Amino acid sequence: MKKYLLLIMATTAGSFSVKAQIVKSEKIILTDIVNEHMYTEQYIRGVRDAEKHFKSYEESAKITYYSSIVNPLIGLVPAIANSNTMIPESKLNFTNEDLMNNPDYYYGYTHQASRVNKAQIWKKWRQGSVISLAITGLVLGAVGLSF
Repeated sequence: MKKYLLLIMATTAGSFSVKAQIVKSEKIILTDIVNEHMYTEQYIRGVRDAEKHFKSYEESAKITYYSSIVNPLIGLVPAIANSNTMIPESKLNFTNEDLMNNPDYYYGYTHQASRVNKAQIWKKWRQGSVISLAITGLVLGAVGLSF
């Protein structure tokens, strides 16, 4: 009886791992079809160039930072608005216009610029919020109140 039970368990485990491998390979195939340009050399070059050259997030990040120092809830308004808007081509700071005509390079550059923009805006919101809460804590502590 134990032999049959072990045999059933072994076949069940074996078929489960085979199904898992099939599902995993189908998932990889589906993501490759959807993101076919994400693995090209030009896409990767666009991502790297955006990391080096894109700096236009500074103005919107400063607005978010200073407004979140005033109040973190007030800082949410520019953070949400600025992180969800498309970056105009005039602010992309790309170095080679010929490369921007390549769709893979363009997509890699703009995608990475958008990621950098969002990351910097939310980083500044967190920093401003921490400063705001620290100032509030210090003022309340000096007055004699506690959270």
